[in-house]
Amino acid sequence: MNESHDRAFEMYEKRYAAQEKIDEAKKLRRKASVACAIGAVVIFAIMISFILSAYDNENVVLLFVLIGVYFVAVTAVYYVYGTLKDKNFFRMTRYISRFDDAIELFDKMEAKYAEKTLHPADREKAENRLIRVCEDINENL
Repeated sequence: MNESHDRAFEMYEKRYAAQEKIDEAKKLRRKASVACAIGAVVIFAIMISFILSAYDNENVVLLFVLIGVYFVAVTAVYYVYGTLKDKNFFRMTRYISRFDDAIELFDKMEAKYAEKTLHPADREKAENRLIRVCEDINENL
């Protein structure tokens, strides 16, 4: 009993520490999204005359190239802004999704375990996955 209590305490301690780092990463991701939206408007304002010119001249290839360049530029604004604010931005975005997936899986397994429709080993696998993700976040962010 004491071992399971210690394991649960360890998991929740690691989860709390990782949650704090993930919350900070989500704030940065929201700021990068706002910068991306502003960048999209500015880039669109700059490129609209070129896009419309290609459309009027029935130059389909140039039209699609310009639209592709627009999307690449907007995506670049998102990642460049995030990287300028924190050098681990790429890693942060990956860890956010991994953490959210691990939490969702663990919560589902906990609910099934509480209903007694889940084998304890499956719950332990979900718990181990959550602990690994939290340790990875705490070490690398």
